[in-house]
Amino acid sequence: EMVFDKEKTRPEERIATQYAKWDEEYRARRGIRNVFARPLARSVRERIDAICRTAFRVLWLRDYARLDVRLAPDDEVWFLEANANPFISYGHDMANAAEKAGLDYYAFIERLVDEAVERYERA
Repeated sequence: EMVFDKEKTRPEERIATQYAKWDEEYRARRGIRNVFARPLARSVRERIDAICRTAFRVLWLRDYARLDVRLAPDDEVWFLEANANPFISYGHDMANAAEKAGLDYYAFIERLVDEAVERYERA
């Protein structure tokens, strides 16, 4: 999750632009940082999981993707978009999420390659 320093940005400036994502000086000036979301209740996690699995399947995604969701204050889950080919470089969102899920970077990449090889061999 991208977090904007409320002291350094107005609400209308809190948009994930190219600068907000990639320009380190801009991020520092605006107090922008990426953090993992707060802990969620099991029922909310299960709902997010079900929504994301459904979206992954109906959008015909494979191997990996980034599915962006937002959680409203009333715990309603909003699916925003899917990125079928997100940036997977070390130290960035997908690699960090994999690590949070228990896969170090090399295991994450190895799993992607193994799944692609298996799919190729089945074809």
